[in-house]
This record gives sequence, C-alpha cells and structure tokens, in this order.
Amino acid sequence: MDDTNDTILTSVTSTDNNDEVDDDLIATKDNQTTESEDKGENKKDAESDKNSQSSSEDKSSKQNESANPNINIKLNRSPLKMVKPANITDNKNKATFDLDVKSIYDRIETEIKKRIAGKLDVIKLMFVAMIANGHVLLEGAPGVAKTTMTKALAETVQASFGRIQGTPDLMFKDIVGYTYVDDNNQLQVKKGPIFSNILLIDELNRAPPRTTTSLLESLEERQVTMGDSTIPLPKPFIAMATQNPLNVEGTTPLPKVLADRFLMRIAVDYPSMEEEQQMLRLKQSEEKTTINKVISIKDVLEMQEIVKKVVLPEPVLKYITEIVGATRTDIHVVMGGSPRSEISFMQCGKALALIEGRNEVTFDDIKYLAKPVLSHRITVRSTGAVGVNGIIDGIIANIPTDDIK
Repeated sequence: MDDTNDTILTSVTSTDNNDEVDDDLIATKDNQTTESEDKGENKKDAESDKNSQSSSEDKSSKQNESANPNINIKLNRSPLKMVKPANITDNKNKATFDLDVKSIYDRIETEIKKRIAGKLDVIKLMFVAMIANGHVLLEGAPGVAKTTMTKALAETVQASFGRIQGTPDLMFKDIVGYTYVDDNNQLQVKKGPIFSNILLIDELNRAPPRTTTSLLESLEERQVTMGDSTIPLPKPFIAMATQNPLNVEGTTPLPKVLADRFLMRIAVDYPSMEEEQQMLRLKQSEEKTTINKVISIKDVLEMQEIVKKVVLPEPVLKYITEIVGATRTDIHVVMGGSPRSEISFMQCGKALALIEGRNEVTFDDIKYLAKPVLSHRITVRSTGAVGVNGIIDGIIANIPTDDIK
C-alpha cells in the first residue's frame, strides 16, 4: 500500500506541475494579445486556445479522480474502505472433489428405474450406505421388491456379487466357505459367497441365530477366520440384508449386537397405487430390460474417500450427540443408541450431503437419517405403548436446533 500511495502522490504532483506550465503559456499568449490589439484574429485564437486548455485541464483532473478513487488530495471525497469483492468466496471449509457424485447417483437412479417403480427414497439410502462404506438392512413385508432393488443396485456396479439365502438349516460353511485336503494332501480353502464386493443376505432373520452370529466379524472387521487363517474380504465389501417383520411366521429377532453392525435399517413400505401401475408396465417388458454398468470398484472406493472430505460443522456434531444421548435417558427406552450410532450419523450425513451436491452436513440431513440410523439400535419398553419411530420423532421435536452453536 505504501508503494501505491507514493506512485499516486507522484502522479498528482506531476499534474500540478503541468497545470503551472499551462498557466504560463496562457499568460504569454494573453500578453501577446494585449500588445497586438490590431490583430483581432490572433486574440480570438488565443482565447480559443485558452478555453481548450482549460477544458483539457478539467478532463485531466477527472481522469485522475477516476484512476485514483482512494486519494484524498485536493478532492472533496472521503477515503474508501477495502471491501472483499463479491466474486471471491471463502474456501476454508470447501472440499475439492474429483468425482461428481451427484451426477453419478442420478445415472444410477435412471438405470434402476428401468426395473423399479418408485422407492427412490429407499434407493437413495442404499447408495448412501454404499459410499459411506456401511451395510444396510432392508425390512418389509414379502414381495415389496427388497431383493429386486438390491440386485438392481448391484447391477449398476462392475463388481463381484454374492448371495446368501436365509433358511432354518443355514450353516457357517454356507456363508464363509470351508477348508479341504486336495489330492496332493494340500490344505485348500473353498471360499463362500461372503467373499464378494456386494453381498445380498436374503431373509436374514429366517436363519438360526447360531449361524447369523458368524457374520459379526465379517460385517465389522471385514475379514473371515477359518481355522488358523484370517482372510481379508475384498474391497469394497458391502452387505445388504433383507428381513421380514417379526409377525411373519418363521422369523426370529436379530440379536442387537448383530443389528448394530448395520449402518442403517430402511423400512420398505407398500407402493402407492401409481407405483403399482407403473410396476405392472415394467413387468411386461422386464425380459427386454438391461441395466447398464455405471461405476466400477475403483469409483466406489474413490467416492468412499471423498465422503471423508465433507465438512461436519460443530453445531451439527453437537446435535448428533444430543439426539443419541436423549435415547439413553428416555423413560420409554430400555437400551439407547451406542457410540457406533453417532459414527453412523456422521458417515451417513456426509454421504447424503455429497449425493445432493453439497460439501457440508446440515441439521436436516440428521433429521432425515434419524429413523434409519436409530430404529434398529434402541430397545423400547413393551409396556410403554410407544413405538420406536414415535420415540425418535419425539426426540427430534424436543431438541431445537436454533440453540445449538
């Protein structure tokens, strides 16, 4: 700023010197006109030159004013304050992304619509779980397209796909595989369907609890232990399980320790009448429908890294802890949310913001995710006459976001 002011002062001084030179020229011409009164034409020319020079001086002064608006020298205006230009934004908390995740999701949604009518909210949450590197549990009555949606989403990804069918006689080896001795007396491993990038576990709560607990290590640590060997699962590893409501025969409730391994529990309701009509139209041409691959394994892994760069503001972070803390003190709740539920809120909130084209998690993201994240993690008193969704709605309503800073 000092160098700039010196330059401006020099410019103004130069202008003043030019003014003095111009005044001397005008005075000389005036003397010549008084000495030569008989030369009327010269007098008119001198007056014309004087007016022209005066106009030039005014024009030069205005140019100096416009060129140096911050100078308070011989000008009747106050100095201007430095203001940040409107086109400059603060990039302190802005993440830089290499992939347009919103555009990718829009393409995936377009492909899935070829086979699924409606259910866009469920599909969005399933994709949220995928890029948040978490597992998802779909719950709904038989025949509401839980399995079909999972398979359709898996078809959009160029990755390996495995399936486990939950039955009362399901065994450990049907999930993780087994070892055997070949003809050369060498111990070999026959890998089960769990060694896949995307795993569909259909009707999980029909399988015996003894078998389903074998998933604990796989879902949390993404590895399988067989004998003395620990084998890592492929990356990414995303499990999408379906289950029927507990009032359906042949089902048993999942242990909380297993349910807590799932990032979200998504309720799949019956479709609307318009969605059912569209479903029938799609079903007629289902054989001709092909879902195209949209992303690869590399893209999924890259999006999982991008999710980590999304900003979680401090007020939203506090809001998450207040919600989970309220589940532990509610009189209708026997067991509240664990710290893992807070981590799930953070991961899902970042992924949801990314899908919607934002770089920052908002309060509305957390409210939208409250039921999918908490409904399978808290235990409600049987005598309370209040369902788990009602308790979550009450907690959200009683925690105002305006007071959180």
